[in-house]
Amino acid sequence: MAPGPVEDFGLLELYLGFGRRYVGSAMSSSRNKAFWLVIVVAGAAVIWLAMRPGGRQPTGATRVARSVAITTNALQSTSQLARAIVGQTPNVDEAAMVEPAPPDEDAAEAFVQQVIENPRQPIKPSLIPKLSDDQVDRLVREYFKYATPLEKYGIIWALGFSQNDRAFDTLRYSVIEEYAGKELTGRDNAVQLTTVERIGVLARHSDRAWNFLMDLTEENNWSRFEPWSEDYLTKEYKSVEASKAQVASSQHGSLFAALGSSGRPEFELWANNLLENEPSDFQKDAATSIEHSVFCYRQIQNNGYEYLYDEILYNIRMGSSAFIIWSRTPEGRKWQAWQDAQFTALHGIDPNSQPVPRNGP
Repeated sequence: MAPGPVEDFGLLELYLGFGRRYVGSAMSSSRNKAFWLVIVVAGAAVIWLAMRPGGRQPTGATRVARSVAITTNALQSTSQLARAIVGQTPNVDEAAMVEPAPPDEDAAEAFVQQVIENPRQPIKPSLIPKLSDDQVDRLVREYFKYATPLEKYGIIWALGFSQNDRAFDTLRYSVIEEYAGKELTGRDNAVQLTTVERIGVLARHSDRAWNFLMDLTEENNWSRFEPWSEDYLTKEYKSVEASKAQVASSQHGSLFAALGSSGRPEFELWANNLLENEPSDFQKDAATSIEHSVFCYRQIQNNGYEYLYDEILYNIRMGSSAFIIWSRTPEGRKWQAWQDAQFTALHGIDPNSQPVPRNGP
């Protein structure tokens, strides 16, 4: 029997993902981060009203302010789609972090058919079986039948969790080429900004996916990414180029947030190198996302991969509690201090001792 879909599963990732990268950047004080993990979903409408054009926005760093603009728009545009997640106990399999389990052909076939019948609907990660090359190819053929990210969100999700390197080419095409220079709606932009994180998930079993992400962490290679624009931002900024620049900034955060999702030991080596050596400005600007990546990586190592995706990232109370616990560990304190130092180096503001300047009275 095919596993049933969880209603609009994955859309809470948009809330938590955007909140941790952008609202978390504007409120980058370490002591405020756990609070924002909780408030970002419950307060989505309030945040949108407060930060819409004409509201009071932080001006100490222009990119921080613009990041909040795209974030709050994405939150507002997807808010009516959020649903309660059906409670299910994840099957945490530590061994599966190293090698995927042999595919269950019956379950995999049922899953593929389910995705084909409902291509917009992501499925809970613990219910996604390992897919064969033929099954990935079938999903790819379905992928190219649809024009927009929202129409095929469930297919993007399935390819990312397929545990099959064959899915990489389509996900790479989606991120680098498919929408380059085009305009997306707010909803489609919100979905598309998560695609690079599906490459991070795939990198758990794909060297090509991992190498692709690592290449993009170097600023010289980032030029390969030609962003799309977003209709809301184009209207607000009255500029397609400004809209594209904001999308590129948001994708920059998504890229670094994706690394820890791989659970690969190479990630820890890379992250520790940032602690021991001066990061580039390109990396400093992603410090909040890098810190989040370290948190996710540690959850995978301590509790298993499915625990991170089935529980931590989709349960506000559990996620905020886990972050608070981690932030009090030596590792958490070290990374929070590092993140704050990068923010100060870039913007000349100590987030723990003074407020971010704001416009208006």
